Amino acid sequence: ATPAPLLTEEPRPALLMGDAKTAEKRLQAICCHVFTKEWKYAEELIATANAISAPGKGILAADESIGTIGKRFKGIGVENNRENRRAYRYLLASTPGLGKNISGVILFEESLFEKMPDGLAFRAQKPCA
Repeated sequence: ATPAPLLTEEPRPALLMGDAKTAEKRLQAICCHVFTKEWKYAEELIATANAISAPGKGILAADESIGTIGKRFKGIGVENNRENRRAYRYLLASTPGLGKNISGVILFEESLFEKMPDGLAFRAQKPCA
């Protein structure tokens, strides 16, 4: 089975640059290489890439390591502990209107296991519309 066609509107991620046919072949080759069963996750991968690279949106890099975030906290007099790091990341993720400009967030591994005040795992949070 052939995957869904790629989004051909501009702008497209660098991986998909070139004419639509070349971009499609490039992504198909990557999918065949990466996945054990041909096209097993290709449609999902293409949909995710298109959503992340939505026109007018960007990706929030919130993957500061414990050391890096500690340097940021030191500069503003905040103790570098797990609760403060969780609160900082939640502050970023819960910003009203975030989803209007952000299509995805890169998380630090520690965030994957954090619970937010509403009890949901951090990774389950959806940006505000």
